[in-house]
Amino acid sequence: MKSMRELPVKKHPRERGQSLVELAISFMVIALLLSGAVDLGRAYFVLIALRDAAQEGAIYASMKPTDTTGIETRIEESSSGPIDFANDPNLTFIVETEGAGGTPVFCSGFYTEDSATKANTVTVTVTYDFPITTALIQAMVPGNSITIGASSTYSILYPPC
Repeated sequence: MKSMRELPVKKHPRERGQSLVELAISFMVIALLLSGAVDLGRAYFVLIALRDAAQEGAIYASMKPTDTTGIETRIEESSSGPIDFANDPNLTFIVETEGAGGTPVFCSGFYTEDSATKANTVTVTVTYDFPITTALIQAMVPGNSITIGASSTYSILYPPC
């Protein structure tokens, strides 16, 4: 017996561009998925930077709970990338002290034995309006941005309130 070789199958002239159209459509889908993954990676990187900034602010606030300017400076200096905290208007933060009964108190810088007026913790919350760059996701999200936030709570060490 003779070995049979396979002969190339001739395609109809109408089928020549089919592969090119399939390639173009699949490239669009892959490009959309990759741009969404890039946005997701950027958002996660910003979340890590916000968490670190909240921790830096809370550490400083645990030592000087009434120095809001110092806390703000510590937060702003904690990162220069991926976002520059010192120059970005999308960054906001809140500093709260909380007493033993769960009520907000204002520290005077002097220690009192009265636990009802003594602040035990300080919480620093940092939020950021993250701009989305993927066009399809921008169409689904109102305002073309999402709010990402992080907070950190520390015990007030010195001076006790």
